[in-house]
Amino acid sequence: MDDEDPCFCELAPLYALGVLSEEEQAWVDQQAQTDPDLAEELAQYQHLISLLAYSLPPEPVPTSLRTRLLESLGQESPALQLAWRPYGIPGIEAAVLHLDRRGREVSCLARLQPGTIYPTHRHGGPEEILVLEGELVIEGCIYGQHAFIRSELGSVHQIESPRGCLCFIRTSLDNQFIEA
Repeated sequence: MDDEDPCFCELAPLYALGVLSEEEQAWVDQQAQTDPDLAEELAQYQHLISLLAYSLPPEPVPTSLRTRLLESLGQESPALQLAWRPYGIPGIEAAVLHLDRRGREVSCLARLQPGTIYPTHRHGGPEEILVLEGELVIEGCIYGQHAFIRSELGSVHQIESPRGCLCFIRTSLDNQFIEA
């Protein structure tokens, strides 16, 4: 931070967007921990940012991309040997397609059993979900088969699958669960 005294009111929105330096983040954290009013202001910014990602209608997936992906899932080729494993949250199995430790991101297929709830989490980077079968519910919006959902860095949400689903997900390894 520079020599000027920082202003919480200027840094809090930037904190919620996840664009501050580590030093600035630490300063905002310290201010929020010592003043309940500032903590509430910060929580309001974070909630607002989490809603922005879901305020636009879902983007349609190009037919050619959807067709290629669904065709590749139906192939029994050696290139697509899926290893389904429990994800660590009851009702979810995942098959990792690509893991990029340097770029801190993973691409996978996820199967959610009916009634599964993926806990509230903050995104450590952009997330993209393509619903292949079934449906997801995020922030009250229902996303059915072939829906494409993009969440931005810092956005916060919970995912539910009342009827179960299969989806492709590309997400950050740095996502953080938020305690209720």
